[in-house]
Amino acid sequence: MLAFGVSYGYRMLPILIEEFSIVFEGYRLRTAPPAKKGLLGWRVGVQWAQLAVLSFYPIFLNTAKSVRTTVEALETRGFTHGAANANGRRIRMAKLRIRPLDVIVIVVTIFAIAVAFAAGAAWPVYR
Repeated sequence: MLAFGVSYGYRMLPILIEEFSIVFEGYRLRTAPPAKKGLLGWRVGVQWAQLAVLSFYPIFLNTAKSVRTTVEALETRGFTHGAANANGRRIRMAKLRIRPLDVIVIVVTIFAIAVAFAAGAAWPVYR
């Protein structure tokens, strides 16, 4: 369930960003720019902040719609029952194996993290 949640989050994040961009640009196209920009364009910044806040409501509606569609599709395929059923879990896990490439990826990742920490420790920290 945790892996599903993380993978679903990674799937939804780009969709949310794209949706925000579309809604925000739509508001920008329909809204007149400020008559005066102000010192250093502060009125433009305020207008963009207002548009960003306005853009969130349609995004939540669109996301709720897509989440509902996804949940309905998962329920149609028996996801909830399959996750709770021991036989379904056994069938899904039957083909999982640790292969040499898996071990190589883990070793390289640990090595990269160790190198990053060693390189970070070698540089002085200025405060």
